[in-house]
Amino acid sequence: MAAGAIGPRGIEAAGDLDGAGWVSKVISLQGIVLVRRQGQIRWQPVKLNDTFFVGDQICIETNSRAGIVLNNDVVMRLDQDTTLIFSAIEKERTFIFRLLEGAANFFSHRPRSLKILTPFVNGVVKGTEFYVQVDAKQAHIDLFEGRILAENEHGTLELAKGEGALARAGKAPQRYLLVQPRESVQWGMYYPPVLALESGRASAGINQALAMVDAGQFADALKRLESIDMANRDAPFFVCHAAMRLHVGRVAQAQVDIQKALGMNPQDGNALALSAVIAVVQNRTAEAVDLAWQAVRCTPHSAAVHIALSYALQARFDLRGALDAVKAAVAQAPGSGLAWARLADLQLSVGALWTGAWMPPARPCRWLPARPMPTRCWGLPT
Repeated sequence: MAAGAIGPRGIEAAGDLDGAGWVSKVISLQGIVLVRRQGQIRWQPVKLNDTFFVGDQICIETNSRAGIVLNNDVVMRLDQDTTLIFSAIEKERTFIFRLLEGAANFFSHRPRSLKILTPFVNGVVKGTEFYVQVDAKQAHIDLFEGRILAENEHGTLELAKGEGALARAGKAPQRYLLVQPRESVQWGMYYPPVLALESGRASAGINQALAMVDAGQFADALKRLESIDMANRDAPFFVCHAAMRLHVGRVAQAQVDIQKALGMNPQDGNALALSAVIAVVQNRTAEAVDLAWQAVRCTPHSAAVHIALSYALQARFDLRGALDAVKAAVAQAPGSGLAWARLADLQLSVGALWTGAWMPPARPCRWLPARPMPTRCWGLPT
């Protein structure tokens, strides 16, 4: 590792920290993420594994999110409508960020030194997990683990685990207690995909949108789906719309869509399946199992309901039951790469190596390069 050359005010060049030259790297993204490189005017689209340097500015657009790892192993999750600048790196590997708007969640296995600059309050952090959100009127910091010094020109506040700070223009930071500590980062959760609709089981517009999702064109898929006339927005439309919202962590909006679908068709198993997945991720396991079984009873011929049931039963540590459920999904949608990938995933979980990841499907199925699960479980590069 090369020694860093110290510049003005003790700032190091990012490239001198590890020889690789980059400050951070994209490890996951959904939707549209843009970067404006230092010294450039035009914004450029970001791809998986792209790297960033000191002075680069990142923009996360609506219905999008990104996961970024710093070269000191801190993981940063950026919510939709977020703009952030990698400002500098001080001596002793203290990273400095300028969060102009939006929200970011930072976490690390070990305490790291970070400085977060916002229009209303700055945070000096030595912790393992915290959350920062900025809008036009205020900024707030939630501390899950570690210590934070929140300060502006009007005052200073030291936060401990389970506390937060709120700062508005012209006022000192104010302390508050976190009642539900991680409620603010629900957007960062991963909601497993369950929709495995076969061709012909939905309208042309929905099928086109799903094909775009499979091809990695999420923004175009959402536009295509939302171009469907209001008069033609049936229960399958709202189910698909909810699934897309979950893909980018918009769980509250997804739940609204699910309720609209169930209002049109109370027996819509695919809508219930999405509710079951939400319950799984939020650790409401008993409710998830009940919802998944209800989905199966309502729509037994849907692969989605059986995939959702597999997640609910796995959360209850019933791996054999989960395996049986996903086998039913494959039987209902033998051409679905998603169903086969879920089967491989569970077979690996129970130790069935040769009948899991390497067992070819009984008939050709679609490889979905934009979906992480199929590429991971079939041994293909993500």
